[in-house]
Amino acid sequence: MSDDSPGDSTLDDAGDSLPGTDLGFDVGALDAELGPDDPSVSIPDTSDADASPELLQAFWGSVFALKIGVIAATLGLLFGFFQGRWRLAGLGVAIGLVAFANGYRQYRRYQNR
Repeated sequence: MSDDSPGDSTLDDAGDSLPGTDLGFDVGALDAELGPDDPSVSIPDTSDADASPELLQAFWGSVFALKIGVIAATLGLLFGFFQGRWRLAGLGVAIGLVAFANGYRQYRRYQNR
């Protein structure tokens, strides 16, 4: 009889196997087969891909305006639908539409310059 308790999961000298090794396949071979082929990552050289200040200003201005538009319009619709505060909902949707229009205007201004 063994001195190990029933919940003890250590290996003893009788040759017990680890869980999963009795399935008939080599886990190490699966790891090598399913792992990445080449663990190195090549980073492209972007030192010559600088954007102009006008492009950066137009891009980030549009991103900011569109984010404000999405947040304001969504919150407005949520206040109207869930709380019945339709004046606040209208204000949120109006602010969202103005912000969307501003983002689109910035985009078109940069495209037409």
